Amino acid sequence: MMRRRRCMWVILAVVGPGLATAMPNLEVEVLPRSVTVGDSVEVLLDVPLAVDGSSPELPSDFASWGLAEVVNAGRLTPSATDAPASDPGAVAVEGGASSATATAPESVRFRIELRAFRTGRVLLPPLSFEVPRQDQVELAEDPWTTPPDLYFDVESVLPSDLESDQALEPRPLAPPRPLPRRHLDRWLLATLAGSAALLALLFWRRRSLLPNGTRDPRVPPLDQLRRELERLAEIDATETVHVGLSRALRLYLQEAAALPALERTTAEILSELRTSPLSADVSHRLIKLLRHCDGVKFALHEVPDGEMRRRLQEARSLGEAVEAELTLLRNPSEVEAA
Repeated sequence: MMRRRRCMWVILAVVGPGLATAMPNLEVEVLPRSVTVGDSVEVLLDVPLAVDGSSPELPSDFASWGLAEVVNAGRLTPSATDAPASDPGAVAVEGGASSATATAPESVRFRIELRAFRTGRVLLPPLSFEVPRQDQVELAEDPWTTPPDLYFDVESVLPSDLESDQALEPRPLAPPRPLPRRHLDRWLLATLAGSAALLALLFWRRRSLLPNGTRDPRVPPLDQLRRELERLAEIDATETVHVGLSRALRLYLQEAAALPALERTTAEILSELRTSPLSADVSHRLIKLLRHCDGVKFALHEVPDGEMRRRLQEARSLGEAVEAELTLLRNPSEVEAA
């Protein structure tokens, strides 16, 4: 009899811990199984507690589950470690841990809200909870890892009139349609008006000078100088007139006498005139008029009444004098015969 009792105690000592640690598997419920793009899916998990009553926790970096985005995740029921210490239904177990005595080990429920934006079947790979593994009992299935066959389906919000296995075919190209004639007339008139305005602007800009700053080769330099002086005579702004007068004289000397006057200062033009075939009187008058223009442009000298008109007349007279001397130098025989 004593031997039988000893054998029973030995069997209980060996098998008892394994029986005490037998735990239920993790239970999962996915609601609903099929949603449309952007809708939420609720996953409820009943996770068993550890042997020592420790509560499992979700991974700290749990931001996505497979291809689904985790919108919200948390625990719904408190763990056994959060229960009061004076629970009348708890029984002390060797080692200081406590467990429920009436039924199977307790579990904690988690709620995870997912959302997917890709149509098709969304697989949820195994998810392992963080649990303090103090026991060394090997279980047939890990109760803190979700099963590998979890999924939910995502459908498109766009209606489909075709069968799933029928490929979409592109629509045929529409034939070209002629535009109404009234639109053609409007576009034609607008194009002609724009072209006329552009031509008028170009003609106005080329009236005295070409775009590169040189004289129009179709107009003689003296005639071009006279046109520019007539245009300046209609302007009342003193500074504007003197700036235009200085440029017109310099451009005339450059085209008629081959002096690079546009690129020279007044002092440099004086040096050029000393070696030019022009007479000293004409050169002196040219330099005097250019210095008057410089005084108004740079020193803002005041111009008495009527002086601006006299300077324009002096510029015309200088142009004619330069033209006469150049003609004499080019054709001295014709001048003597005349």
